[in-house]
Amino acid sequence: MLKLSKLRFLWLFVLSPVQFFSLSTHTFAEEALQSGSFQTNKSITNKFTKLTEIKVGKAPHGIRFHNEKIYIAMAGDDEIWVLDGKSYKLLDKWPVKGAPLDLVRLDEGWLVAPFSQNYLIELSEQGKTGKSWPVAKGPSLFTPYQNGTLTYIVNEFEDKLTVFDTHLKTVINSIDTGDRPYPADVIAKNNRAFVPNRDEDTVSVIDLNQGKHLTKVKTCDKPEGGALTMDSKTYMVTCSGDNKVLFIDTKSYQVTATISKGIESRPFAVTAGEDGRFAYVNNAGGTKISVIDIPAKKVVHQLDVGQQPIVMRVYNDLLLVTSEVSNTLSAFTIPGKP
Repeated sequence: MLKLSKLRFLWLFVLSPVQFFSLSTHTFAEEALQSGSFQTNKSITNKFTKLTEIKVGKAPHGIRFHNEKIYIAMAGDDEIWVLDGKSYKLLDKWPVKGAPLDLVRLDEGWLVAPFSQNYLIELSEQGKTGKSWPVAKGPSLFTPYQNGTLTYIVNEFEDKLTVFDTHLKTVINSIDTGDRPYPADVIAKNNRAFVPNRDEDTVSVIDLNQGKHLTKVKTCDKPEGGALTMDSKTYMVTCSGDNKVLFIDTKSYQVTATISKGIESRPFAVTAGEDGRFAYVNNAGGTKISVIDIPAKKVVHQLDVGQQPIVMRVYNDLLLVTSEVSNTLSAFTIPGKP
């Protein structure tokens, strides 16, 4: 982020007894996933269309689509950009100090995460600065979806997960994570958070009702991103240290599959499509998004984007991708809800 070499240095739970699950021994099925060559076909590629790729501000990160407008956190410019959701033309710029990485909706206006600060800040519908809330250092990216009125954000410099109520506009809890947490995802049904801990090669599973760890799952090298499938049965985690994606069963917490073929340099994050079939991995070491067929557990396609894709967001049949070195926004049509 902000040139992973620079802002990532900047961007870099009291635990009761915790059970560690080791990476399960590869099954023959897993080996097959890794040994076969990456292939694609027209029946797959025809499902994806690139709509546009445009230049934006410096080091673009978090993206939100709301009321036919696109909002982008420009970490390198200390601004939020507002674009028309159809023409992609710039409508407005809102100043936000402290390397804003992401934003999420309040009942009215926005909640913004300045990464170099130790607070979250409110912006009005017109981009005027409002109240701020103290949090642990290094708030990074919010969870992709809200859990009712709740949203969640990790604090990378102090190993915390902050819970924020967007209706009451208040911090509900601050929960310990593992070492150097990266963006979380949450199962709303049972209030469990999955948090990749980059510097200890684990994923924390946290009971949000009780504010404590249930377990940690041992992963591959340097897990930097993760996402739940739409049915919440599987948590996918990307490992930038060895260019892999793991599938973790959300009941047993066992690793069920590993993908490496078709995953390129530094897979930074993964997001699930709302169709339930495809997931998307941004390979931050290059210019590709890997498309995973979730049931088949393999890469079936790749999408071309700008240099160092960093944040992806899905809105039904729309995939938005920011790339922080090329300073671009890419948009694709993808399979939407069935």
